[in-house]
Amino acid sequence: MSQAIRDWPIRALTLELDGRTIKDVSRAFAAHMGQTPEQLIDTSIDTILTAASRLYFLSALEPKLRQNLDCEQHTLYLKTLLGSLPFLTSAHPQHANQALFVFMPAEQHLVLQQQLIQERDYTESLNRDLSRQQHQLIEQRNRQKELLEKLENTNHELLQTEKLAALGQLAAGIAHEINNPVGYIQSNLNSLDHYLT
Repeated sequence: MSQAIRDWPIRALTLELDGRTIKDVSRAFAAHMGQTPEQLIDTSIDTILTAASRLYFLSALEPKLRQNLDCEQHTLYLKTLLGSLPFLTSAHPQHANQALFVFMPAEQHLVLQQQLIQERDYTESLNRDLSRQQHQLIEQRNRQKELLEKLENTNHELLQTEKLAALGQLAAGIAHEINNPVGYIQSNLNSLDHYLT
């Protein structure tokens, strides 16, 4: 068998389904079991499974693996140096009636799950903050738009007022210019009338 699985940093083994014989094992798995890879190779998986897990393996996992179906996140209890411990197990069919098993201690899975929950909560908190900030920015933009419209209206009104004031001054200037000669003529007419009479 290939030495590749031996060097994997995870707990894994390759199992031949006929006879349930371990064909290769990672050093990490062997160390967790308190053995060397050589001690585990060519032994039955039954020697490391508890009785209940062996029954579960025979009834739930093995039939799926024989149908070339993956088995994700099943809990198997293994006999370790520390006693029977739960492992979250994923099994994947391989070539030549073999399956690859990957084991994760249940407490490690729970820690990872808690970390994922914390990261999800943190991400949701960030999303809420971003949403709130986005809402505030939209409100600010709307307020600025309203203020800009008011400013434009005020500017337009001021321009109209200035135009009307200029028009008023122009009218007053014209009236003054018209009034001056008329006043001159009227004044001279009075004087002329006085000379003629």
